[in-house]
Amino acid sequence: MPPISPNGQETGLLEFLEEVIGTKRYIRPLAELDERVEKYDWEREEKVQRVDMAEKEKKNMDEPVQKVKLKIH
Repeated sequence: MPPISPNGQETGLLEFLEEVIGTKRYIRPLAELDERVEKYDWEREEKVQRVDMAEKEKKNMDEPVQKVKLKIH
């Protein structure tokens, strides 16, 4: 595993160490994971908004339901 450098004269020690340790192999999986997290975060936010809207509508219906219950009794 030769060291990577911009030209053939430098040793490229940092790049060499990255390859030896194996940190470069995680770049693509981490990028894919980041995309999935963004997707799930967006879906979660959408569902939270839908739940909030449903709770608001339910709360708005409590008063009319109570009025009907009082008229029945």
